[in-house]
Amino acid sequence: MMIANSTILTKISPIFTVIFAAIFLKEKIKKIHIISFIIAFIGVILVVKPTGSSYALLPSLAAILSAFLGAGVATCIRTLRKKENPNTIVFFYAFFSMCLSVPLMIIHFQMPTEYQLIVLLSAGISSTVTQFTLTFAYRFAAAKEISVYNYSSIIFVTLLGYVIWGDMPDKLAFLGYAFIIGGALLLWFVSRKETVEEKRI
Repeated sequence: MMIANSTILTKISPIFTVIFAAIFLKEKIKKIHIISFIIAFIGVILVVKPTGSSYALLPSLAAILSAFLGAGVATCIRTLRKKENPNTIVFFYAFFSMCLSVPLMIIHFQMPTEYQLIVLLSAGISSTVTQFTLTFAYRFAAAKEISVYNYSSIIFVTLLGYVIWGDMPDKLAFLGYAFIIGGALLLWFVSRKETVEEKRI
């Protein structure tokens, strides 16, 4: 699966975030939210292009599951923003991630080469910095607003995928990107409008 496609599928996270916010934070889901869900879902279909082939379908489902779980993380961080220090949240996030990864590492352990070790360390550092910045962002703004800014990564991922692996998404995939980003942006505009109205009141 192309890295650009897997990345855009993880970006449906804001849609799940709104659903979680309604369930756990008691925020209302309006008609405009449902419309954005439908738009994003159409985009997912265009990207995944389900054909019954597990080779293409399973990686897509894994990416969507990642978006689902990511929305859960965003909701939890938003819930804890006034109760816990961001550094504490990041520590436990990394700690439990490590605990869950260790059994898989032991079962499938292979000694990495120097190059692989450098890549793994770079990925770990990048992930840690990302988690710190996102945690601080979620502390000061609504999760459904912050999530939209993650879409800027699509540009970089698509470019890197083309430069490194020669991957180029097809026209349907690009159309799917537009639908998914459009659905999330619709959520963002609605959220911003509600925030402005609340401040006026």
